[in-house]
Amino acid sequence: MTKAKDLERYEYIFHKIRRDEELHPVEIAKFLGCHRKTIVRDFEKIISVLFESPIEYNENKWTVPKPIIDIRAYTASNLVSIAILLKRAYHEDPYLYDQSIELFDFLQEKVSHSVYKQNSIEELFPSCKDEFYLIKTAIEKTQEIKFSFHYDDNVKHVQPLKITNLEQYWYLFCYDLKQNSFWTYHFKGIKNIKVLEQIFSLDEHLYRDKLENAINAYFNIYEENAVRLRLSKAPMKVLQRKQLNSSQKIYKDEEFKDKYIMDITVSDLREISPLIQQWIPHIEVIYPENLKNIIRENLENYTI
Repeated sequence: MTKAKDLERYEYIFHKIRRDEELHPVEIAKFLGCHRKTIVRDFEKIISVLFESPIEYNENKWTVPKPIIDIRAYTASNLVSIAILLKRAYHEDPYLYDQSIELFDFLQEKVSHSVYKQNSIEELFPSCKDEFYLIKTAIEKTQEIKFSFHYDDNVKHVQPLKITNLEQYWYLFCYDLKQNSFWTYHFKGIKNIKVLEQIFSLDEHLYRDKLENAINAYFNIYEENAVRLRLSKAPMKVLQRKQLNSSQKIYKDEEFKDKYIMDITVSDLREISPLIQQWIPHIEVIYPENLKNIIRENLENYTI
């Protein structure tokens, strides 16, 4: 039976491999508090299972060959499970081993197509697959990047923070060093990415926790607005199943029977206005007054 401490070692090593970090057995062993021979055995018996050829040891470090599956598509924890399953399949049934590799490739492709190619979600793979993994790795390593954006001649220099899907479109949240402010870029417009050696500190971005509360592209980190809405049963059921962000709370309206109150904090009020307009007359704005004005102005300007 595989022990928890073994799994922790495997996961740490796969984590370093996914981040393209150098693999020095002595350093890894020292960090994990085990003997160098233990790490060597881990590579030979488990880690190497996911690669086409043995992991070579030269100049006091390992050189990782081409993987048999796309390791970028899985977390380090996923890779541990896959490696153990493939190792057991190889020893018990070579045919099952081959089929298992095909299965994981199929699952990776299925995820790519089901997540990125649904009619309701902007297609990201395969046209932006390389860009996605370059930026994803830069985010994990907290490395600054440069890129061109659409046909803008000005090269962007940013600290990448998060790749996110907002209302079916993919965006990069980042700190733009030339603009000296938080910025959002539509992912499909990002080209000619260059990952730089400069490392930035996430601690400098005290607002990074706010990124999880983004609803759409109007999100910004500089505003914060408390919103209270009155809902009928239909939108309440939908919004209970799928929260807009973590600040959202829905509870029974004590004043009106069969009505519900939703409290939520947003940045720009235009983050929440499309939802309200979608559900008119089943959603009523209680406050703030500025949000009522936005809805009122949008309706007045709407013509068929």
